[in-house]
Amino acid sequence: MEGKLQATAKGMSLPISRKQAVEVCRMINRRTVEKARWMLDRVINLKSPVPATKFKRDIPHRKGSFGPGRFHVKTSTEVLKLINSAVSNAEVKGMKGSSLVIVKASACKGPTAWRYGRQSRRHAKRTHVEIVLEEAEAKKGRAKPIKAGALVKEAKPKAEVKAEAVKEVVKEAAKAEAPKEVKKPAVKQSVKKPAVKAVKEDKPKEEKKEVKESAKVSEQSEGRLGTQAPKAEEKKENTEAQKAPLEEKQ
Repeated sequence: MEGKLQATAKGMSLPISRKQAVEVCRMINRRTVEKARWMLDRVINLKSPVPATKFKRDIPHRKGSFGPGRFHVKTSTEVLKLINSAVSNAEVKGMKGSSLVIVKASACKGPTAWRYGRQSRRHAKRTHVEIVLEEAEAKKGRAKPIKAGALVKEAKPKAEVKAEAVKEVVKEAAKAEAPKEVKKPAVKQSVKKPAVKAVKEDKPKEEKKEVKESAKVSEQSEGRLGTQAPKAEEKKENTEAQKAPLEEKQ
């Protein structure tokens, strides 16, 4: 704690309960000044109770998942005064009011003076409270300054929530009734494939030579037969011509 710029505010013998002061200090400890002020204002206006973490015997639970808690209005007002006093002390020292964090918030028992009365006298409740502030940059990793717009929003009333729900239901019904556009199936364009010409395989040279030789032999054989047929006819005619005069002579 030494060597760091801090601002403190002490409340001596405050007329508040020690147990309630302990619970309030636990709620605001390690919080930014803006967050702590916002939380104490909600307790004073009876919007959110102070959670009971240590002294919670015979304390009822609150609505929702909050747990046991009570509205310590008097204690919250006294602690809020101390926080404002500590912030003014910090500004005098040159510290930024927007980046202040509550490093220490403690409450301890004060002197118990006698209250006025003759027959049934009682001890008065007195408590000492101390608030220590420090800039957020000096405490890296512990607490960061919270922007004003990042505070928790108050819960909306039930009437507004119901109205929003009805609007959403009406919108969904309108969407369901609206005619849907029917998408036509895309027509596929027939693409003509290029005609593939049959490519004749080139025969080897040896096969070509054999084909040529066979063609020549067939031509020669046909030519010989054609020449032999007229020669045979001529021979027959000659023999018949020779036989004719011989028969005449006889």
